[in-house]
Amino acid sequence: MKTQKLWALVVVCLLTFSAPIHRRQTEADFPTSPQRPRPWDKVKEVAIGSAAPDWRLKTVEGETATLSESRGKVVVLDFWANWCGPCRKLEPLFDQLANEYQSKPVKFFTISVWPDQDFNPRAYLKERRTAPTFLIGDDPVAKDYGIWGLPTYFVIDPAGKVSYIHVLLAVDPEPLEKLLREAIERVLPKEQDDKSFFQ
Repeated sequence: MKTQKLWALVVVCLLTFSAPIHRRQTEADFPTSPQRPRPWDKVKEVAIGSAAPDWRLKTVEGETATLSESRGKVVVLDFWANWCGPCRKLEPLFDQLANEYQSKPVKFFTISVWPDQDFNPRAYLKERRTAPTFLIGDDPVAKDYGIWGLPTYFVIDPAGKVSYIHVLLAVDPEPLEKLLREAIERVLPKEQDDKSFFQ
């Protein structure tokens, strides 16, 4: 009888102390920064056709850029992080698109979020110039756009509505290029012919 009671006490102790240990291990597996969302955090859902949240962010030179000042143009956003392998791998594609559309009413922005503590954006851009405007993002803009994975791309139409969202699930640039190009062309204002029909 004493042996049975002893074993019962051991089991109770194990159950009591294993739960907090398991909880600590689970939370330790993910960043505890208030910025990066964890799997159990609820993120905002941004709907296609909804008004894109406005933002006011700085470039590395200290200049201010806002989404609202690009009204009337197509805006393409790339939410990016320096530690994100796919983000870095797809930089050439985003640069290529920005260069191709530079004569069109389309603006490209790379928004840096959740950087490593030692990341120096000025030094990074000194080593590698990018065609899109590079912005120093913050936690509120990531939350406003419901960012939970990187890279995430948004295409915003000239009226300021969200027209396309792409959360990268593969690193193949060809399908992404096709999807982004189609999304841009779909909302790009059509060029008007200067010649009258009757001339």
